[in-house]
Amino acid sequence: MTDNDREVHLLESLRTEPVAPSRINVQRAMAEGLRRRRVRQWSRTAAIAAVTVAAAVGGTVAVRAAGAKPGPRTPAASVPKPAEPKDCTIHRLPTGGFSKAIVTAGDASGHYLAGRVYPPGRHPKTVVWKDSRLQAGNTVPGEDADIYAINSTGVGVGSSYAGDNEYPYVVENGTATRLKGGTGSAVGINDDGVIIGGLGKDGETAPVRWSPAGAEPTRLPLPSGATGGKVVAIGDDGTLVGSVEFSKNQKGYLWNPDGTGRILPPATVNGQTGEFTPSSMSAGTAYGTVSINLPGGGERVTSVRLRIASNTYESLPVSAGDSAFGATNGWVLGTDAEMGPTASALVPVIAVGGHTVKLPLDHDAHHYLVRSFSADGHTAGGYSSDSSYQENAPVLNRAFMWTCH
Repeated sequence: MTDNDREVHLLESLRTEPVAPSRINVQRAMAEGLRRRRVRQWSRTAAIAAVTVAAAVGGTVAVRAAGAKPGPRTPAASVPKPAEPKDCTIHRLPTGGFSKAIVTAGDASGHYLAGRVYPPGRHPKTVVWKDSRLQAGNTVPGEDADIYAINSTGVGVGSSYAGDNEYPYVVENGTATRLKGGTGSAVGINDDGVIIGGLGKDGETAPVRWSPAGAEPTRLPLPSGATGGKVVAIGDDGTLVGSVEFSKNQKGYLWNPDGTGRILPPATVNGQTGEFTPSSMSAGTAYGTVSINLPGGGERVTSVRLRIASNTYESLPVSAGDSAFGATNGWVLGTDAEMGPTASALVPVIAVGGHTVKLPLDHDAHHYLVRSFSADGHTAGGYSSDSSYQENAPVLNRAFMWTCH
């Protein structure tokens, strides 16, 4: 894959061909592409700059947290070969008759997926699938509505725009309700119904938590010297991961369930150290990217996971240009670059140890983004984002679910 091909496809992954001038904050969408679905927050200019970063894809190797002492090595012969996904199948999700649709989130049980469909001539509509069947209702009002996360009871959270202002929503039993606190967005929810997100406007947001959904939001504390922060994922025990902003840099951050927190350590990859940006979390492990400044300028971005309890990192053999999601058995859902007849594309893969297993593709789709992975590794959700390289060509979005055994 050339740098130009990767840049084009990263940009294509953000295109969903809105029917009206988009109010989506594209930098936040780009940040999600480099960390986890969906948390669109920053300016359009920085998003375009972000895609010029080359995404590095490498084998699975142990990566040190900066300053950490290396632990004892386990003889390779004593490590059993991990089981691989078998009999994987791709399913095109029903859309109510609309040709254009995307998946934006999924739950840990594998029963629920959330997304958007695109009625011709109208604004996109949020939808929920249960066991691959389209459910009634679940429409978030407003423009550019999205569901960014959904839990195992089918409760989703997201946001939409009213005029120039974005507002957070919770969707339960098919009905959308605006959360308290004013402008902002809800980006995560766990199975206890604790909701996380950010409040504010014009890119200036404060990380918050709603518990329960109808309560006033509680601001998450920031470390001394931090000028801002964002939360991106929540575990079922209430642990949160995100990042905090300082005057000159950004650092990964973890909030404990009691509100205390700590800065996540940087990682050293191939002798070079960079900051970790989390995008998702599962079973005590955070997934995201490490950005390393190159001597001649620019950055190398590597997809990694952080074992939170031990502060140890592992490099992942999946693309850093899209989000990665983990299962409890150690499998990681992501994408990998594949050369096609005319250009390169991203295809869905499950990483098992140091190699990847390619998921089946739809005969009409070539370029994919993944958005959810069940805890048992048997169900994944995502969508295609294909288009020609002609100017103003339509983007072909189709929503998919994969099942494996």
